[in-house]
Amino acid sequence: MQPNPTCLYRVSGNDFLVAQIMHLKNRLKPYRRLPPHVRKRIAQTLSEQFEQDKLAVFWMHIWADSPAR
Repeated sequence: MQPNPTCLYRVSGNDFLVAQIMHLKNRLKPYRRLPPHVRKRIAQTLSEQFEQDKLAVFWMHIWADSPAR
């Protein structure tokens, strides 16, 4: 029999930590229920956004260094 994680958190004696962990667990709960193809799409979207952000930063540096300014 595995111990209840909530009990383990409370044994720490840190009420703030327990509250933060429970809040985070509740916020993440809907995402744990997502089908695998949706999870993959979220990861792909984040990856695409990261690549777009890198490209935007690159062009901002090019624009900032251009002599036409």
